[in-house]
Order: sequence, then C-alpha cells, then structure tokens
Amino acid sequence: MEIRSGTEAEEYLDWAAEVQGVAPERMQAVSIGDVIMIRQVHVTNVRILREELIHVRQQQAGIEMSREAITAGELMARYELIRNRHQWGLTHQEIREVIHEIRLLRLTGRY
Repeated sequence: MEIRSGTEAEEYLDWAAEVQGVAPERMQAVSIGDVIMIRQVHVTNVRILREELIHVRQQQAGIEMSREAITAGELMARYELIRNRHQWGLTHQEIREVIHEIRLLRLTGRY
C-alpha cells in the first residue's frame, strides 16, 4: 500500500475530475490498485483515507470497472464507514457528510 500526495497526485486528481465531469475539489482522492492518490489538503483526513482503503480492498476483490459497479462500490464504502464509525473514530460531521454523499449517489446514480 502506498499513499501519494503532492504535485503528481494533484495533477492526476485534476485530470480524473475532468474526465468524470466533476469539479476538481470533489475529487479528493482515488485508489489505483494499491496506490492511493490524495490531495495534500486531505492527507490527514481519516475519513477519506478509510474510504480509499475500502476501495483498495474492493479492487483487490476484483470489482468491475463499469459506472454502475463503481457507483455501487462508492455506496458500499460509505455504508461501511457508517457501520464502523465508532470503531474508527469518525465524527458526527463526517458521518453527516457520508449520508449526504449517499443521498446524492442514490439520486444521481453516479459518483
């Protein structure tokens, strides 16, 4: 497992945001195999890092790379964050953000 931040990660995340048609600030981190690319501003954010670790496990298990499967993986990761919120020390504000993201994912059908 490797976590990368800095210029390389920022450039990759900006590109990924453009490809997916989302604002760059919404693309906080991505996992590629066992590498997590995270924006420097979020490098100490436990919630984002936990979510990306979940995505690494999903990829290791062979998650399909279709839009539907990725959206399902995003939902599953957020549900896992909620289930483990106490064990992982996630704050009420972080869980509120997760719930908001779940609602958006369900409403739009995409991440």
